Amino acid sequence: MVGPTNFKNKTSELKIVHRLALVFSLVCIFGCSPVMVRPSPEGRPDLQGIPASDLIAALRVSQADLRSLDALGKISVSTPENRLRASQVVLVQAPDAFRIEVLAPFGISYVVAADGESLATLSTQDNVLYRGRPDQQTIAEVIGIALAPRDMTSLLLGRPPVKADELASLWTSNPPANDTPAKTGAPAVFLHAGDGEDASVVIGFTKLQADRHEQIIPVSFQRIARNGQKLLQARFEDFLLVEEVLVPRRIRLQTLSTDAVVEYRELTPNKLMPPSMFQIATPPGTREIQLLPTTP
Repeated sequence: MVGPTNFKNKTSELKIVHRLALVFSLVCIFGCSPVMVRPSPEGRPDLQGIPASDLIAALRVSQADLRSLDALGKISVSTPENRLRASQVVLVQAPDAFRIEVLAPFGISYVVAADGESLATLSTQDNVLYRGRPDQQTIAEVIGIALAPRDMTSLLLGRPPVKADELASLWTSNPPANDTPAKTGAPAVFLHAGDGEDASVVIGFTKLQADRHEQIIPVSFQRIARNGQKLLQARFEDFLLVEEVLVPRRIRLQTLSTDAVVEYRELTPNKLMPPSMFQIATPPGTREIQLLPTTP
């Protein structure tokens, strides 16, 4: 086994890690009966003056509705150093477990798995397995985007990465009257809230309909630093109703250094998955390297 590797002294073995990027997924699997979703024709009037407590309740419902996901999709990722598009399999289990498999023409080329306690990354091409703690820095190293495990899981599920019960100083606003959220699915109302001492969040909601199903659902998210800098932005688009759960087929993500768009083809929501799904055993003949986060 190879000794610990500090990211301040990256070896050439880690270059493949830096070239790989994140996936966000959702869509419908064989046997599902997905229903196309449209914005409510009365989404704007119904959400005018809605109290913040109702939006918090809608956020809780949306997060409780979708607790896990088994999905196939494609991701386009752009960073200052790289651009890539790849097919990936994504498995997600709230609150903080995920597995991402990058597909190659002849199998799986790269796997990232986290179970809340550990992070493992397998490069099948190089026969190297990296292990470490799942935190914002190590996830940035192996996936290409700096997100905490819970944030990663929430975004992969197509939900805002916040805890509804921990939001404070709530107030609401509406977009300008000349916007047309009923036609575009853009936010019809915004919830503004404090999220800890150093940041605030803005969550956009609209009302969506599918057959007789109607629900207020979050469709955008921003995390903003105290100096006004937008640390994280996400858009959840093109929803389907699958097994009575609203899931977005497209997720747009922007951080300070990364832009990503994920488009989903197949999904199974709320699938039961064993804990072992979010762990990686060391294959025979594979070298193991420990990941250490960069110290300030």
